[in-house]
Amino acid sequence: MHADTVSVPPTTSTEPHVGLPARLAAAAWRVATSSVLLLTVAAATLAMVLSALWLPQMPNNLQSNPAAATRWLMGMAANFGSPGAPLRTLGLFNLLHSPTFV
Repeated sequence: MHADTVSVPPTTSTEPHVGLPARLAAAAWRVATSSVLLLTVAAATLAMVLSALWLPQMPNNLQSNPAAATRWLMGMAANFGSPGAPLRTLGLFNLLHSPTFV
């Protein structure tokens, strides 16, 4: 063997070849089982529940009457002053009827 040649050991690894789909699945699994995701989802759920408890929610009987529902939402937004419009826009006066809350 000459001094300028580099010898590479033969690849006799017993590990299976890990392709891109397997690496993506492993990464997705790590994210799905991470404590950061759990804490984020728990914090968002807690914020929604506390918002639903603190803010007045639209009565059930107004769900079938869009004009009355809009009137009620505008009245609640006015009662809260300047934060009322963003609260109404975010749907925080109607959390109990939203698909994310159910």
